[in-house]
Amino acid sequence: MGIRLIDGSSDSTARRYVLTSVFWLVLALAVGLVTAIQLVWPDLTRGIPQLQFGRLRAAYLNAAVLGWLSLAGLGAAHYIVPRLTGRPLWSERLGNWGVWLWNGALLTGVTGLLHGWTEGREYAELAWPFDLLLLAAAGLAGCNLLATVARRAEDELYVSVWYVVGAVVWFPVIYVVGNRTFVRVWGLHDAIVNSFYAQGLVGLWLTALALAAAYHLVPVLTERALYGRRLALVGFWGLALLYPFTGGVHLLQAPVPEWLKGMGVVASALLLVPVSAVVTNLFVTLSGRWDRVYRDIALRWVVTGGFHFLMAGALGAFQATRWVNWYLQYSQWMVAYHHLVLWGAFSFIALGALYHAVPRLLARPWFSGGLAEAHFWLTLAGFTLTFWSLAAAGLVQSAAWLSGSPVQQVVPYLKPHFVAAVSGAAAMALGQSLFAYNLYLTARARVERAPAEPAAAPAAFVPAGGGPGAA
Repeated sequence: MGIRLIDGSSDSTARRYVLTSVFWLVLALAVGLVTAIQLVWPDLTRGIPQLQFGRLRAAYLNAAVLGWLSLAGLGAAHYIVPRLTGRPLWSERLGNWGVWLWNGALLTGVTGLLHGWTEGREYAELAWPFDLLLLAAAGLAGCNLLATVARRAEDELYVSVWYVVGAVVWFPVIYVVGNRTFVRVWGLHDAIVNSFYAQGLVGLWLTALALAAAYHLVPVLTERALYGRRLALVGFWGLALLYPFTGGVHLLQAPVPEWLKGMGVVASALLLVPVSAVVTNLFVTLSGRWDRVYRDIALRWVVTGGFHFLMAGALGAFQATRWVNWYLQYSQWMVAYHHLVLWGAFSFIALGALYHAVPRLLARPWFSGGLAEAHFWLTLAGFTLTFWSLAAAGLVQSAAWLSGSPVQQVVPYLKPHFVAAVSGAAAMALGQSLFAYNLYLTARARVERAPAEPAAAPAAFVPAGGGPGAA
């Protein structure tokens, strides 16, 4: 039976988002591994312009953020929303078009980055017309999801749906304002806009999609009601109101208005409140069910991602203070922190969502539990080694700069840390390769036996006080 690109069958959009996201996951970590190796052996790709560090890093960042995490988040959203609204997706065919438009725009855009076609702005490297095509794809996904929510059978909007609606409404605003294709400013103004875009993309897009998945999975997999509606409100509105103002922390050493810097510092410190509210809500919901974290691979991914999310919130507030920011901002410490957010928090939650959704989307269980276990432990060990190696390298750099040591004297001391980071990146890349192989074997399996599907809006998952739950 041939594979149709456009398919109107149930869950076809979620299935395509999920499967294509795994392609970007493997690609992103393969490219990231090469860039990590280049920190140890800079001449590895000498003479090949397309494989130089600057171009590879931009390709890696876009493959990870706009490829893997965005597509996995949209896949989870298209899986969750029909189940929580009691309605099928408004248009599976429209959703299919959105999947292929997003992937086509990103693939050609990343290829352009490798050939030097770039706007040269962090997180916004894609040039015209790829920006426009990606925005159109996001518009198709957003309209489809919002139309599904609008015609819902359930009166209540579950917390997961809050975050999905927020994500698809916020993304076009962030993307239009942050890209030169739509808004052109220069000099320091461009740096300010870019900091708003980068923080918004992480905080109001990736965070919202990740928390939508987490708020769905934890109550479903523990068969417990969400602990608190008020905590959910604090978490949602705290993130929505504070994240847009945190961009100033990246400009504390730049000649920008002091009020902008101060606002960034205060917003970053206050952001620990909604982050703590989210993690508390999820973990207290787990009370009495922690044994399931060991038994259920999907829940294990989500809980580990939750710990990393809390850690990222605490470190973000700490390093936003002026002296600490001055000490760490331009060292490898910040690279480690970004890995903690993108790979430690969001990617772990996204992988938990995939482990839960794939058997239901493909109507068959995972082919190999052993490969799934190997994937988790390789990824956790590799990420931990990478994060702490880069963090240690950043502390060495910061101490050397503070003492006035010349750069050429510091570089040799960084090499052992970079070698350790390469080892961690290799373990992570191997883990994702095993995951992709397990997914391939699962898709090819002849046995079609879907795991039991939870009810769309079970009463057990509505908080005792009424109002939105998180199933």
